[in-house]
Amino acid sequence: MINAEQYIPLVHKLTIPLYRRMKSRYSYDDMFQTGCLGLMRAVNKFDESKNCKFITYAYRSIQGTLLNLARDDSWYVANSCRERLKNSYAPSPLDILVGDNKDTFLVDLISTQDDIQDFNILDLRIALDKLSYKYRKVVELRYFNELTQAKVAKILGVKKVEVSKFEKQALKLLRKELTA
Repeated sequence: MINAEQYIPLVHKLTIPLYRRMKSRYSYDDMFQTGCLGLMRAVNKFDESKNCKFITYAYRSIQGTLLNLARDDSWYVANSCRERLKNSYAPSPLDILVGDNKDTFLVDLISTQDDIQDFNILDLRIALDKLSYKYRKVVELRYFNELTQAKVAKILGVKKVEVSKFEKQALKLLRKELTA
């Protein structure tokens, strides 16, 4: 008989990194409880005759349960593959240097001297994910791909003035989200 209590530290070990990424949506206790469900599932389904160590089996079970929590969350679920490709982006490093001379961090563009705080990159990524498609696309094209407003306007099929408005509004929303 497997003593599940002995594997509680494993649940903590697997919950902590995922919690750091998702703390804006879940409490640690909720995520830990979900991990414990994965541990209990592993205890109930483990078959010693398969020549596998229990800790290996439990690791995969706990990790899978925690990842299912994130996957099943409507935050990550898109209605269709086409919508997912159109409206979502792979995370980009936001501590990269941007601008004409590549001498400015993206965080510096979003924050002002009045509201500089200890933003971590994860908070910035979450804030970017909350932007609408147009705002996110403008930020991506302007600061990650380093395109001019004219080129962004051509790609999006809008006027250059609209790109300027979108960019200003996107930075304002990011500032608001990060300082709230």
